[in-house]
Amino acid sequence: MEQGTLYLVPCHLGEDARDNTINPEVRIVCNKLDGFLAENPKSCRAFLKSINLEKPLQSFDYYDLNKRTSDIERSEYISLLKSGKNLGIISEAGCPGIADPGADMVRIAQQNNIKVVPLVGPSSILLALIATGIGGQQFTFHGYLPVDEKELKGKLDQCIAAAQQGVTQIVMETPYRNLKLFKALCNNLPNNFQLGVASNLTQKTEWIKTQKVSAWSKQPEPSIHKVPTIFVFGV
Repeated sequence: MEQGTLYLVPCHLGEDARDNTINPEVRIVCNKLDGFLAENPKSCRAFLKSINLEKPLQSFDYYDLNKRTSDIERSEYISLLKSGKNLGIISEAGCPGIADPGADMVRIAQQNNIKVVPLVGPSSILLALIATGIGGQQFTFHGYLPVDEKELKGKLDQCIAAAQQGVTQIVMETPYRNLKLFKALCNNLPNNFQLGVASNLTQKTEWIKTQKVSAWSKQPEPSIHKVPTIFVFGV
């Protein structure tokens, strides 16, 4: 029996995304799938509805894939793939597998010799990197930084040391804690560092700005409270 394929399906970065941010191939592939592994099945269905699939949404199987998904459930998903089912992983926003529960599923699929196919789509991390202009030759994405202030200070010290060696640093935060992280960056990064803030990427309200930390410190805080935002900094 031929095994199925695991597709990594990108979705919009927000509800107000500009037109044509999703590659037409995504719609073609989704029409051929048997089901989806989704961080949130409800938002998964909403995305599938937005791209106007030919197949009715109720014809697909939907499975939970989030931080609460057990190893037993992941093994069951692998069994489905081995039985010939073609499945897609859909994240809450953007491309699955980066700072996302889908990463573990992809690792297990690779360990079981399941074919994995990534589809082209929007990634807030890469879009922020190229749009802030701080440098893409060498970079590190740290995901979410520690919430504890002492641990955060220690992590930022490590990031600063790497940035001084020419490695651009990329971090993110839960949207309601954006301003707290922004203040921490302004208070801890050297004044001559470049700090880029990229919010609501691909949305009609997209906002991207890069300037020295010293300049940020003299201006009102950016309007990034509860707004999906990526922070990029370096020399």
